[in-house]
Amino acid sequence: MMRHMFTSLRDNIAIVIVCFAFFCGLIYFALVPKTGTEGSVVRLSTMPFYDYEGNTVRLAAFHPQLLIVYSWASWCPYCEQGFKDLTAIQGEYGSAIHIVAINRAEPKGDAQQFTDRLPLSLGITYLLDQNDTFYKAIGGFAMPEILFINWHGDIVAHQRGPMTFDALRAEVQSLLK
Repeated sequence: MMRHMFTSLRDNIAIVIVCFAFFCGLIYFALVPKTGTEGSVVRLSTMPFYDYEGNTVRLAAFHPQLLIVYSWASWCPYCEQGFKDLTAIQGEYGSAIHIVAINRAEPKGDAQQFTDRLPLSLGITYLLDQNDTFYKAIGGFAMPEILFINWHGDIVAHQRGPMTFDALRAEVQSLLK
């Protein structure tokens, strides 16, 4: 009987601890400011990036165009297909859109070697983010991360993880209406 009472008490304490941790987590996520794309449009548009020639480039330079911003890395298993799809979208919609691919803190040589071997990747602006500040600013947690920014500079869609060609095309079509 005593053994059963101690087992029951231990189980009850474990349940209380789990419930306490759960409610602390709920309170934490309710009170901590959200990171990500909300309220960060101005900060994103003024962040300095570098092209392969070392020139400073800011996203604000591409307004007023529909902008697709693709956060990628050479180690990402989905990024090569993503570039193929983005190239096809760029070819389909031409000057109505602009695609900017921001590399996640890799050395220039690694990033450029990856993009140089991509077929038909013309029309995409490749930028380097040496400190991975863009990915952190958008609350990135998947690869790739894709932002769709309208003519006013507002982030209107954010895709976390790979996106099929059909979904990419549908998103662009809806934004160009």
